[in-house]
Amino acid sequence: MKIYLKYCLFTSKKKELEERCIKQIIPADTMKLFLCKKCTDIVRIIPNKKRSCQCGSSSGIYTDNLNAVYNGENCVPIGIANSSLIKALQMAQIENKHQKTPATCQGIDFKAFVMLDCTNSIKIEK
Repeated sequence: MKIYLKYCLFTSKKKELEERCIKQIIPADTMKLFLCKKCTDIVRIIPNKKRSCQCGSSSGIYTDNLNAVYNGENCVPIGIANSSLIKALQMAQIENKHQKTPATCQGIDFKAFVMLDCTNSIKIEK
């Protein structure tokens, strides 16, 4: 996935094509991940395959295109607002075209958030 994302961003000449490539890779409104407080891994969840952290005490899986189930006492659900990530990727592509020194080069912020237990699209099983 990362290789395809870079291909779309850095080899396309038209802005419309760049945006289309990014949206194909990030289809939902929010990308779901989790942080394991025990081993500090951050893992992106995917449909149809339960994914676990390195120590195995936290896991998660999409149950459909929106809803997810997380497992483990150390599991902290995290969301990324995809529209914010897409804008940051677009800005990074523009910024990368300009020569900058490491002292002035900064990353592009995007919106990520800790999901609360009461969030409609997640279920937490401890």
